[in-house]
Amino acid sequence: MGAKNALRLHAQLGIDASTDGGDKRLKLSRSIQNSMDKSLALATQDGGGKSGDAKHLGSDWRDELKKAGKEPIHLHDPQSPMRGKNAMPEQTVLGYQALSNMLRHGKYDKDFLTEIGNDMVETERGMDRGSGGWPGPQGPRREADMNLDPKGGRGFDPMVGLMKGLSNNPDAATDFFNGNTGGGSEDDAPKKMSNFDYFLGRRQEDGGLQPRDWPADGGEKADALGKDAMGSALEAATTGRTPGDSDGPSKHSAEQADLFHKTVRRLGDSEMEPWMRHGGKLAPLQSHMGDMAADYMRDIQRAITDTPPGLLAEYGEDAQLSEVGKDRLGRFVRNASQDPDGYASIMHSSHGISAELMREAMHDPPEGHSLSEAASMGAQPGAHVAAQAAEGRADGIEAAEDKVGAAERYNESLEKKQELVGQIVDMGLGKLPYGSDAASQVAGAVQEAVFGHYQKDPEEIALQVEEGRRDFLTNERRSEAETMKEIAKTVGGRAGVEGESLDWVASSVYRDVDNGFPQK
Repeated sequence: MGAKNALRLHAQLGIDASTDGGDKRLKLSRSIQNSMDKSLALATQDGGGKSGDAKHLGSDWRDELKKAGKEPIHLHDPQSPMRGKNAMPEQTVLGYQALSNMLRHGKYDKDFLTEIGNDMVETERGMDRGSGGWPGPQGPRREADMNLDPKGGRGFDPMVGLMKGLSNNPDAATDFFNGNTGGGSEDDAPKKMSNFDYFLGRRQEDGGLQPRDWPADGGEKADALGKDAMGSALEAATTGRTPGDSDGPSKHSAEQADLFHKTVRRLGDSEMEPWMRHGGKLAPLQSHMGDMAADYMRDIQRAITDTPPGLLAEYGEDAQLSEVGKDRLGRFVRNASQDPDGYASIMHSSHGISAELMREAMHDPPEGHSLSEAASMGAQPGAHVAAQAAEGRADGIEAAEDKVGAAERYNESLEKKQELVGQIVDMGLGKLPYGSDAASQVAGAVQEAVFGHYQKDPEEIALQVEEGRRDFLTNERRSEAETMKEIAKTVGGRAGVEGESLDWVASSVYRDVDNGFPQK
């Protein structure tokens, strides 16, 4: 078919099936689209053949695809009385709009996806109306869709499909957000700009930051679809994992850690706060921020207080969050915690790290420091994270129209995300001499402590936030003190502390968390 005809077929399948033929045709057409997507993805990967080094789609085909991406594709109304070559087109799109829907499925070659993605962005940046320059639905069948995924939008904003493709291909996502477009020699070429800045806020002439404007892509508040897809892509780029996978955090590369550093610096900036809050331009990123924070919780806990060197082992490259500043870092955690899923990711991962920190501190307290002092030092970073997360939880409930429903969603998310505790604990305690069986017991105790103190009656919490926020935050601090006390007892026993000494240590941890770690 060639590149352009393949794009035309994919788009026409969507237009036809979404407007005519019923559910059976829709299901079949979606299956054909998905097969085309995965076939293209596979074809971008070299390998196979007798020698194992076959080249499937060379540079000539990529050039043809990029050329077709910028050209109009004429589609037809399936119910038009005029058919065949004489039929007048009812819908005209650009090739990249069709291609973006193909990128949603499959594992693509990293270089292919980043090259095509950069060219799509540069094409958009060169348009007079920017993101508003892509053709939308036209003609009498304006309800037609190009993308047939039930929750994926209508398929006319190509950046939605690109972001979904990047979220499925983490290595390409890392390269993409660390890359840039523009700066060519042509007179009309856009200025050089990083992709990170283009999507998350480029500096304007008046000094303000402006993120990409996401056109509505079908349905009420449909621009949130694109922003959520962008959050997934950024999550994949910083963590090296496809969002939602069941594996625990992996060691971060320097490129991933540097990108997370930039993400915290940008999204935790005070200038960005109105956009990050409930109803703000970038609020759909909140849950993804929580997932990123969970992946980098070691780095966050090292930076949020003055943690002694060596107490918390590095896991891959350090994101150097201490250079971001405690205010920005705290703001990032608060903003992420306005979303129930973001909050749950942060709380579970933080308590898993706190268990490791307290165990290490009590197992080998530094000279001149008591067991109680060492345990409290291990609890302090997590308690500071929990304090910021509590503020975010209060903000999220306070801003919701249905405050009781919002409070209930926090309970549900804590239960849904509980597997994070096991993943985080196993990263640290599972590697110690006594092994992962003991780590599983610790994880169970941490989960029980968190659920026991943070899952609360929704009506009571909603009323407390609305009428007495200070009381709510006080109760959250005491819940954290109780949780840390129970974690201290569990891991202290694993560190060899017993009997009355363990009780004293646990009580000391409770007192220091509840008092906000006053200077001694």
